Amino acid sequence: MNSQEIVSILMLVVTAVAIIPTLIQLHKSGVVKRTEYISSLLEKLRTDKNLAEIKYRIEDDEKWYGVFPSGASSHGFASKEDEKAFDNYFFFMNYICYLYNSRKIRENEFSLFEYLVNRTCKNESAQKYFAFIDGYSKQTKSVCSFKEIIDYAKNKGFFK
Repeated sequence: MNSQEIVSILMLVVTAVAIIPTLIQLHKSGVVKRTEYISSLLEKLRTDKNLAEIKYRIEDDEKWYGVFPSGASSHGFASKEDEKAFDNYFFFMNYICYLYNSRKIRENEFSLFEYLVNRTCKNESAQKYFAFIDGYSKQTKSVCSFKEIIDYAKNKGFFK
């Protein structure tokens, strides 16, 4: 080996050694950003008054869809306000499932939301509403607004 080859090898080794701390720092900053993002989603779920209200109605297994009090909308909500509130909650849960289904969040990160997603998927009224929305989407040949959570529920066996 001549001196030029030795110098080239040493330069490669020095470069490799110099890159390692940079890669470690990039990894750490990525972890911090992921943690901050997950934390912001959890915070929204906890502090958004409307999301929190719907979350408790789901957890209490309240019947809110398909119960037709006077003035109910044609497809099952007691009021437009209820429809908007539940849609907002479902869009949020659908987004969480999108992140999980597309592997943008890891299994252990999803586990922070899994209980609520599973409770939502098991809720009888939610299942009826998702079936209506899924059927309507197929009928109109459009993508279902809640595709990700419906796919998650079907994969987990919550829907028949």
